[in-house]
Amino acid sequence: EFSQIIWPDEVRHFERTTQGNFTGVGIHIQMDEDRNIKVLTPLEGTPAHRAGIRPNDVIRSVNGVPTLGMGINQAVDLITGASGTQVTLGIEREIKIEGEEPRKDELSFTLTRGRILVRTVKGWERTGAGEGEWNWFIDADRGIGYVRLIQFTDTTTRELTTAISQMQAKGLSALILELRFNPGGLLNEAVNVSDLFLNSGK
Repeated sequence: EFSQIIWPDEVRHFERTTQGNFTGVGIHIQMDEDRNIKVLTPLEGTPAHRAGIRPNDVIRSVNGVPTLGMGINQAVDLITGASGTQVTLGIEREIKIEGEEPRKDELSFTLTRGRILVRTVKGWERTGAGEGEWNWFIDADRGIGYVRLIQFTDTTTRELTTAISQMQAKGLSALILELRFNPGGLLNEAVNVSDLFLNSGK
């Protein structure tokens, strides 16, 4: 019951979500209740982040093609592409100014696609602009660490091992492992993560 078939036409999308890197502009997108393609977050240090794309921006077009009626996978296929190529996103952004009615601006961003590294291990709070710069402790005095796994990709175990080593060097005594909203991913990575905490058995 915890398995699913990946049909041939879904394989490319599945691989993109389970590999620790992909070629694109560096945004997480989702479909809202009105079936708009909305930016959940731009990944730090990526073309989208550097260009100024923000959470809650609505993608109205990709290279002039309207996104009305598109599914997520279709939008992703249009936005991603070969490294070094360009894609133009038509963005609708709600502008709120105190004392005024919210207005919607139409913006256009031409981005150059590049190799995007996806970090799946997050800490308690950021200590810098880089993806790996985290304060791993929720309570440093007591040595209580915190790690949130956002999914299981082919780099998750390696990232987690590095984070734990950094915490151990600073006196780790207990660890909170946050798995809420993790959609899953590669089974072997989930098993490898479990093996970090289990002494024996399956």
